[in-house]
Amino acid sequence: MQYFKPIKTHCEAYYDKVRDIINDDDEYPHKVWCYVNFKKKFNKHQRDEAFRWALGESGVYTNYLKALAIKLDTHIKPLVGGEFQRCEDGYWRIHVHSILRGKKRMLYNVMHKLWRYGEYGHHDHEAYKPAMGGVAYILRGHMVVPWQHYACPHSRQTCRGAKGCLYSRRGVADLLPQLPRATGRYRYGDAKAQANSQIPPCRNTTYIRRRRTR
Repeated sequence: MQYFKPIKTHCEAYYDKVRDIINDDDEYPHKVWCYVNFKKKFNKHQRDEAFRWALGESGVYTNYLKALAIKLDTHIKPLVGGEFQRCEDGYWRIHVHSILRGKKRMLYNVMHKLWRYGEYGHHDHEAYKPAMGGVAYILRGHMVVPWQHYACPHSRQTCRGAKGCLYSRRGVADLLPQLPRATGRYRYGDAKAQANSQIPPCRNTTYIRRRRTR
């Protein structure tokens, strides 16, 4: 498995494990549900490029979470999933849902000001509600993007210097050991995997082509 490379999972046991880890995480009690509709246009054959641009190791949303960890001065544990959707204007775009966990409260004004709405598109978040089934929604209907470690604020003495983040030295993120082994069928960039997916295609109506009037 490669980190920051989207994979598809079809394992109910995995869904349950991830849900329990997130819901029972008292060390990181502040949890938010986020969703993003990116405005950048892609063509149908550019799915791999779109995922790298938005959710890759140096992707837009990945860098946003790293910057957010610094602004909030807390490590952030993310569960991130993305979809490559055809919009009403004929172009394809990346749509993201995520659940973020932090030791400190996720301040709305900080998250709002840090995101570049005019450049990247719509972004919003709300308090995470376990009863809404958000974990299963992300895992069933999205390509999961594995994070090897947490987003680090690099502000504590234990996370500075050549050794790097304390949690990186302790091991991988808590969701990774639960992740089923990825196979070629569900690998990132495999067009056949998308065709064989049991998840019905979603229709993104955010960007609608308007009829011209003469």
